[in-house]
Amino acid sequence: MKHRLALVMACALVILSFSGVAYAAESEDYIAGYLAGVEFYERYGGAYSAWEAYYIHIASSKFDYKPVDEKDGWALYKEGFQKGYSDAVEGITVSVNYASDLGSLLGEVYARRDYNKGNKSNWAKAMPTDSSVVSMFNLTMLGVEYRKEFLDQFEEAFKESYLKAYEEALLEPKKVSISQGFEDGQSVGAAVGATFGERDYLLGFRLNYKRNLPSETSITKDFRLDLDSKEYKDAFIQGYISGYESAYNESYRGIAQRDAENKSISALIPVSGGSATLEGNITVTVPAGALYSPAYLMIENVTQSYLYTSYYVQASQIYKVSINDVNYTMDKSKPITIEFPYYGDPLKGGIYRYVNGRWLYIPSRAVGGKISASIEPGTLSGVGHIYAVFADNGARAFPDARSHWAKDEINTMLRRGVVTGYSDGTFKPDNNVTRLDFLAMLSRAYQWPSGSYGSYASGFKDYHKFKDYAGPVGYAYTMGYVKGYSDGNFRPYDPISYNEVQTIMRRVLRDTGFSWETIATQMMYDKAVKSASFASYNNKITRAEVVYMLYSLSSRIY
Repeated sequence: MKHRLALVMACALVILSFSGVAYAAESEDYIAGYLAGVEFYERYGGAYSAWEAYYIHIASSKFDYKPVDEKDGWALYKEGFQKGYSDAVEGITVSVNYASDLGSLLGEVYARRDYNKGNKSNWAKAMPTDSSVVSMFNLTMLGVEYRKEFLDQFEEAFKESYLKAYEEALLEPKKVSISQGFEDGQSVGAAVGATFGERDYLLGFRLNYKRNLPSETSITKDFRLDLDSKEYKDAFIQGYISGYESAYNESYRGIAQRDAENKSISALIPVSGGSATLEGNITVTVPAGALYSPAYLMIENVTQSYLYTSYYVQASQIYKVSINDVNYTMDKSKPITIEFPYYGDPLKGGIYRYVNGRWLYIPSRAVGGKISASIEPGTLSGVGHIYAVFADNGARAFPDARSHWAKDEINTMLRRGVVTGYSDGTFKPDNNVTRLDFLAMLSRAYQWPSGSYGSYASGFKDYHKFKDYAGPVGYAYTMGYVKGYSDGNFRPYDPISYNEVQTIMRRVLRDTGFSWETIATQMMYDKAVKSASFASYNNKITRAEVVYMLYSLSSRIY
């Protein structure tokens, strides 16, 4: 028995070690006991209990087993013996279990051997002959029936194990490569996608993960995927795209949600004044006395996709500012200040207000990393207005207006495109305004479609004197704003009087209550400049006064 047990154990351990499987030392004691229990049954039958059989067995003079495990070997041997004896009594054939185990192990070993040698899968060719199996496991020591059953079970297990192991050896590396490639690509793509998702939201772009998604060619090049297997490369690319899309959308929507939760602020401003700041990007300050009763100041970050930003360079977020003033009455002499962070060129930067689809520059001051503007309190009542900072790369200033009393208004109307100046780069603010120039300024201020109206002024006798610039005259004549003189001339280059300006503006504004005196009075208190109109309405208006009037009218609430 000892010889057969040692032989079977040695074969089993050799195959297990070759296939990369290791049994614990105590299992050898258990297996030895198990086989001894089966042999005891074959020799003495099943008349004993498992406990009685074990003690008869160890009491035999021929018993000389030495446990492998010095600590638990005897307990494992006893457990194995009793189990083996009980299984034999119940008709469980131990040989079948060993045949299957050994056939399965050897099938795996031979499958991997064939794969590594480049042989095609062929379990029948790899299967050792019956005589080889008998010799390998010394089965001649067992009975004929045992050997026959062992060989049948061995072959069946060998075939199943061989086919499975060969398939695994062939495909597992590709499976691992594909899995690893997808996982690696997904991780890298997610990191990049999250970055672009946040960037697109902050730039005001619509959610679209494909906007900056690199092509498969770019991904391959950037990560040198051509150096790896095709399976890894393909899986990496698909993982990259999957990770990029998922992270982009999550990042974009996440920051949008956080932004939405903090995109507005409402502050109760007392009559003593106060301020509110949103996102650290805009501060609105209401001075003491601007309000006659406490009112709520609201600042809201506006989604900009529907706002046309023209050719300006956007230098801030876009905000709506309003004051919920139940009395709709504020002190106009106490302007409200709007301030943004700004570090660009002071000449090019400016705060703009969105009016009727256009961004209109308002007088701004850029100093010490801030840009600010003074807003008439009444303009913020009710729905308020929308403001943002833009940089105008084409901005310039008239050198002869830098110290003029109307410098802010002149600079503002220059940036709005209402005035253009002379060919020498000056504005000549104290010069009188000609009738033609006055209509040209109105045309630009109110966006008259005057380009195709030049011929409508051809009825004037002196049309030949101004036909190349007759568009504003033709439009104004057609709309009934001007009528010309009784002698049939328009006199385009005559200076225009305050009286004529008042008449024309009443028609343009459709407001018979418009009075130049109101503008002149405001100018006197605001700028400490007395208009010549106080002496006579027949005196001629200056270019600076026209600009001041147009700016003042554009600041009114409509």
